[in-house]
Amino acid sequence: MNKYNLLAVAACLAALAILSGDFASLVSSPCYAQDTEAGQVADTEAPKVDEDTEDAKPVKDDDESESDELTVLLPTGSVAGAYEPTAAERNSKPTAATLKLAENGKAVFPIIIAQRAGPKTKHTAGELAEFLDRITGAHFEVQTPDGKTYNYMPYNGPRKAMKQVLAERQAAADQDAANLLKPAEALPSTGIVVGTAEEWQMPSDLTEGLAMRGVYHGREAFAIRTQPNRLLLLGTQSRGVVHAVNRFLHELGCRWFATGAHWEVIPAITNLTFGMDITDRPSIGTRIIAFMDGVYSHQERIDQAKWTCRNSLGSSFGTSAAHAWHRIADENNADLMEHPEYFAEVGGKRIVPTTKDTNGKKRINGLFSKFELTNPAVRKMFVNHALNHFRRNPTSDMVSLSPTDGGGFSQSAESRKLGGISDAVYGMVNEVAREVAREFPGKMVGCYAYRETAGPPSFPLESNVYIEVATLFNMSDYSSTQLMKIWPTRVKNMGVYRYFSYFDAGGSDMPGGPISSIEWTTSTIRSDYQRHTAAIFAQSCNAFAMQMRGYLVAARLMWNPNADVNA
Repeated sequence: MNKYNLLAVAACLAALAILSGDFASLVSSPCYAQDTEAGQVADTEAPKVDEDTEDAKPVKDDDESESDELTVLLPTGSVAGAYEPTAAERNSKPTAATLKLAENGKAVFPIIIAQRAGPKTKHTAGELAEFLDRITGAHFEVQTPDGKTYNYMPYNGPRKAMKQVLAERQAAADQDAANLLKPAEALPSTGIVVGTAEEWQMPSDLTEGLAMRGVYHGREAFAIRTQPNRLLLLGTQSRGVVHAVNRFLHELGCRWFATGAHWEVIPAITNLTFGMDITDRPSIGTRIIAFMDGVYSHQERIDQAKWTCRNSLGSSFGTSAAHAWHRIADENNADLMEHPEYFAEVGGKRIVPTTKDTNGKKRINGLFSKFELTNPAVRKMFVNHALNHFRRNPTSDMVSLSPTDGGGFSQSAESRKLGGISDAVYGMVNEVAREVAREFPGKMVGCYAYRETAGPPSFPLESNVYIEVATLFNMSDYSSTQLMKIWPTRVKNMGVYRYFSYFDAGGSDMPGGPISSIEWTTSTIRSDYQRHTAAIFAQSCNAFAMQMRGYLVAARLMWNPNADVNA
């Protein structure tokens, strides 16, 4: 029995013993099909969700590993495909001498951040200090080189409104942008130095290891260097600094097996020394395990965010491919209310789903809106939505144009001339992508390959289009394995939407979903890497009792598919 089997047994026993609700029963997944009934009369209320329809049932994911050799098949011109770090970008070795960080419960060095350090660096340094305090029993101060102390105050208040969260994120991004205009500071000669390549002048021997490769590869790169009188925890950007700190803590023996404080392992080391040089960056750019089922509290969300961060999950580029047509409906409500011809024709009728707002006024129900994509005014709505998104969010990498969930695509004579549903949807995506490329070079347009649009179109997609291929709910003529082979011939930037532990497919039952099998997890992620997958988004249950070992292995392999999962 290896260590992952032991962890699984321990998790199951703990799940029976813990009565605090951490492993509460799970709720139904939001990813069920939601079809509009064919022949529905125009201007009706939104149809009820029919969870008993045949196409609402998940299609078996038949993806299989094709080879044990991890050969990355990158199409020419790929913007954000899988990446194989060079020897300079991924290495780890012990140093000849170790550095004493704490002695007899007292800190030897403070943690040093640049005077121009951004909010994310300050937060990361503060968390490092908190963990070092717990490990050693000492107090590690966070200082700037001039000796000014930064007091880290973690937020433990009530859940913030999304508007406030977005405002704070934008403020942090604005400060980071302002910091870029300031000169980088010289590295101090002593201390535990934390920061980015914009904040500190990088040593020449880290130039290649922390280099940006194209637009995205390198955003999460980090380096740890043990030197006389100082420890460097550096990242190309702030997300790399987070990985540097967490890898350092991992090397000290810290572990976060599952969410919540009772699954933390924080060693007690009164006399702390360290002696490693490590450089690394992820092979798969975006790595997300999304706990979409069985999450009931704000604290659970916080715990999941911490677990995600501390197990090397994250992203080098921000994918956005979620269902999005409801946003177009909300932005254009007035026009849509006056133009039923903008909506899909099903069974000879224009389907105009409506609801009432909080004041009782009739409006479009965006969650069930499907549009007539042959209408120039409709296509203009999509173009404006994408361009306005980047105007409002200049730091965003991608805008989603994925259809709302469920069926109801147009069957009009004009739509049939476009070919199949995939040709209609992805033709619109291409048109928007061309307009985005003109005004915002480097920005991307995302879309799910899911249900009716699971199959690829008959034409190639623009170089700034990202497709996320769902491995369930496949209504195309191809198997999931075939789709994963065909899509790279149509698009240069492909991700995969997997279902690690899908609730309605047994993800919350013993022995758990496919992720509970280490063999499945290993072969699947390595196969995704072989197919130049730029991102893995995994819908999952908050069911660590059954899935913990699989989640841990998946997180490790998504960072480095060549990792030895038994090491």
